[in-house]
Amino acid sequence: MSISLKQMRYALAVEQHKHFGRAALSSFVTQPALSQQITLLEDQLGFAIFERMGKSVIPTPQGKPFLDEVKTIVGQSKALEERFTKKQHQMPMRLSMALIPTIAPYLLPSLLPGLSSKFAPVQFSVSEQTTEQLVDAVKKGDCDFGILATDPGDDRLFSLPLFADPFVLAVAPKTSLTSPIDLAVLDREHMLLLSDGHCLRDQTMDACQLGNDLKHKTFAATSLSTIVELVANEQGMTLLPAISLKREAIGGRVKTLSLKQPGAGRTVSMIWRKSSPLQDLFNQIAAVTTNVGKQLLAEDAGLLIK
Repeated sequence: MSISLKQMRYALAVEQHKHFGRAALSSFVTQPALSQQITLLEDQLGFAIFERMGKSVIPTPQGKPFLDEVKTIVGQSKALEERFTKKQHQMPMRLSMALIPTIAPYLLPSLLPGLSSKFAPVQFSVSEQTTEQLVDAVKKGDCDFGILATDPGDDRLFSLPLFADPFVLAVAPKTSLTSPIDLAVLDREHMLLLSDGHCLRDQTMDACQLGNDLKHKTFAATSLSTIVELVANEQGMTLLPAISLKREAIGGRVKTLSLKQPGAGRTVSMIWRKSSPLQDLFNQIAAVTTNVGKQLLAEDAGLLIK
């Protein structure tokens, strides 16, 4: 049987009070219970820690160096306990987060400073992953939480909606189209989409009811920035999430129009494992992310042609 912290604490109480009864009282146990633990401890060590002198006790020559070591161990244990029983967001820790490519470049520049300010002891490591990769990483524990725009559809994961991100139509600056635009009247052959594997491709088709006629388009870009460059050079049109406008529509290189279709857009959400012990911390991170996202959307609204 190994020596327990409880036994060590009892021994220090006896040394401090020089009396088993007062030591038991200070330790909130009965005297017989404390005496039994001290006796067991001495049996394990093979020597007497205390010299019993009637009602008083003093450390033995072998007991003194043992108690000195015990003081160090108990002190370290107390320091460790105090350090890691603080509120979770105050603990020094490293959290890994992942975002999908159509959110990361627009949200991260404002989000990371906000998180670092709010959760100073936490170090955030960031990666950019596709939706499929992100969900898999969170499930496996390779990532602590993720920010995406698709329901993961897994009962092992908790998904918390953060903010709505509406779609807008991006067209060449000289186009005569005006807001709100009805997607049903557009020439769909000129609609530019992201390549397969990007959830935004499917979301724009579903939310805007673009139908199956666009699913097999021969051209598909791997980034929104590539598509916007083509739109700016009058090579087509595309649907952009509103959160991207501050970066993608800067300088008026494209004209952005609101959509006539109500509710066309996506919902940005944060996911984490239901089994994680950091539920409260994740909810606080989600609240910060929601505020940052809504502020960015408010700023981007000024870039939208009414």
